[in-house]
Amino acid sequence: MTVEERAAAAADRRRRERELDAAFASTFASPAGEKVLAWLGSITFGRVMGPEASDGALRHLEGQRYVVQIIMERVNRGRKRSRTA
Repeated sequence: MTVEERAAAAADRRRRERELDAAFASTFASPAGEKVLAWLGSITFGRVMGPEASDGALRHLEGQRYVVQIIMERVNRGRKRSRTA
């Protein structure tokens, strides 16, 4: 792959990432979307497990937190770009 092809591929990846961020921001822009995002945060980040929790339960909750964090990051990036555009 040439330098030009790599640069074009990287630019295409950045464009697709911006489009995806905008889609996430748009999806959660309504009052209903805000409510869903808040609920997702409450059932993941607001949840605490005690010392009796199994390793599997802890890993499961951490995976949920990871996915919700990805969603929130994309929403925030999409909102930030839409304000600066």
